[in-house]
Amino acid sequence: MFKKMLATMAIIAAGATAHAEDRLTVGYRIDNFGAPYVPCAASARCSEITQTNYVINYDSRINDKLQIGVGLRLGERNSYSASNNNRLTNRYMLRINYDVNDYVYINSAIGSKKQSLTPSTEFWQTEVGVKYRINDSWQVRAGYKYREGFDGKVQDYYEGPAYRIQYTINPRYNVQLQYEDLKFLNEDRGRLQLAVQKRLF
Repeated sequence: MFKKMLATMAIIAAGATAHAEDRLTVGYRIDNFGAPYVPCAASARCSEITQTNYVINYDSRINDKLQIGVGLRLGERNSYSASNNNRLTNRYMLRINYDVNDYVYINSAIGSKKQSLTPSTEFWQTEVGVKYRINDSWQVRAGYKYREGFDGKVQDYYEGPAYRIQYTINPRYNVQLQYEDLKFLNEDRGRLQLAVQKRLF
């Protein structure tokens, strides 16, 4: 039911903004990228879980401050534990990105998460931060992310700072490198993402 609602909202959003500036973002993300090589006793990142994700976002600009779009995350988790190994996860999101002004932004989303061997869950998330354009090619961002399941933190939760640097290759393409240092209920997790964004219209 939730996925149908999400799909309907996405179609309406796409139809309402077909004339606007559309962007497609494709990325690759690694969670806990150092954990497999560092023993638990020697590292705060003690979960010894590696997780890789493919990230796809489609966003359409309604005006100079507001973007709306959809997102998809396809992930695989390996934990060196027979009870929690080779988990596949799909996440679907409706995204709203709002620039308060030239320096402050708010990015929010609602979504559905389905992990193998577990029931699907729904969540909301938001990120508030500041951005600064160094020149025509380079931009940096620093924000704070918070996410929680509709039924509480036990269902889905993380929070922590997020940093991003973006390089504009030309008016149609840019490259983004992002790092997040997130706190979950039972662990801390580092998250590194490399993405390419293309302006479609």
